[in-house]
Amino acid sequence: MSTRSPHLRFGLIVAAVAFCLDQLVKWVVVVPLSLETQPYGQIELLPVFNLTWAENCGISLSMFAKCNDTTRWTLVAVTAIVAAAVALWMTREKARGDVIALAMILGGALGNIIDRVRFGYVVDFADLHFGAFRPFMIFNVADACITLGVLLLAMSSAKPQRGLSPGLSCIRIPLVVPPDFSLTPPAPGAARPGNETTAEQTLRALFGGESPRSPAEDAIIGSADSARADPGIRSQVGSPDTQVVDKGLVTRDIIAAPQGDGREASASIPGA
Repeated sequence: MSTRSPHLRFGLIVAAVAFCLDQLVKWVVVVPLSLETQPYGQIELLPVFNLTWAENCGISLSMFAKCNDTTRWTLVAVTAIVAAAVALWMTREKARGDVIALAMILGGALGNIIDRVRFGYVVDFADLHFGAFRPFMIFNVADACITLGVLLLAMSSAKPQRGLSPGLSCIRIPLVVPPDFSLTPPAPGAARPGNETTAEQTLRALFGGESPRSPAEDAIIGSADSARADPGIRSQVGSPDTQVVDKGLVTRDIIAAPQGDGREASASIPGA
């Protein structure tokens, strides 16, 4: 069975789009807009959003920024390992939504790696603010893709599976049939057994049919002329061939006697 994701090609397209969009926007900010050379390195677009030049030597959203070669190449190596792990995960992920989220993370990570290799820092410019309050540090398209991808994965893992209550996970337990339990269908054309009920067939399948007699039972039946006795029975009223129970004349007279009212009854013991 193949472990390759059926949505891998689509995921690679999403990753490529995220990477190219990040690099395109950064090129616009660096070359045509020359944001770095603008007064205060800033262009005001909206009352709540500016383009602000920032050289991020740290990780996403300008965190842990420290500009030196050790930090630069350490982050390049760490980010490359993370990108490789995400790419491997994406090749095996079956859920389309998770593949999209992983592709966004992969495209964003590659975009920041390219910046760090070329410039020694990541170009950040998106400055969202509400007065003096900034919910995020200055970021870029790659940071936005990474953050959105992580949020999508978190939402996917927290969403309960269909048909299950929240907090329950899907547990697949294989059906194990004991080797001594087997219901074999009849051969094509064979007559269906009509002398067994469904319950009897089930019991025979579970316990193997009628159990053998014990040595004591065999001895009793043998002493009662087992050659003429029906197997598996002890007595059968009216059968002259069954000698397990002595059916003498007295017993036959009692069976053939008319029913009385119980007021006139007598008993006698022969020979008394």
